[in-house]
Amino acid sequence: MAMSLAKNCLGQFQSKVSNGHVSSMARTLFTSPAHYKSRSPDVCLSVDKKMILCWHPEPDFPYEYTQPVPRDKTQLEKGDSVLKIQYLVDEKLKNRPEGPTLAELSQILYVPRHALKRYPRHEKKMEMIKKVPKDREYL
Repeated sequence: MAMSLAKNCLGQFQSKVSNGHVSSMARTLFTSPAHYKSRSPDVCLSVDKKMILCWHPEPDFPYEYTQPVPRDKTQLEKGDSVLKIQYLVDEKLKNRPEGPTLAELSQILYVPRHALKRYPRHEKKMEMIKKVPKDREYL
């Protein structure tokens, strides 16, 4: 499937582009399957122009971004596997009465922490107004 998609895309690109860039694209497409992963995603029309073809190879995940497996003895005794332990930890942290922390919210919502921090100036102002004693009780 991937090879036929690459050939269809290459045929469409060859008809549109006539410079040396297509020949370098052909070399990367047809040399080996390892080159499929290194290519960037492409979009083109099919030969009969009834479908849009999308080529998006799965990106490699670098080792530097992986997380170590927890080796805590007490946690390992609670669950059968490391994945179950992670599930139990996530479930315990999910429904806390105080809610998620600012760091967790910023990670979920993709905003910086200071954008989520409350600045209760108006609330403080209203409390100060309420605390001022009245001069006369009857008014």
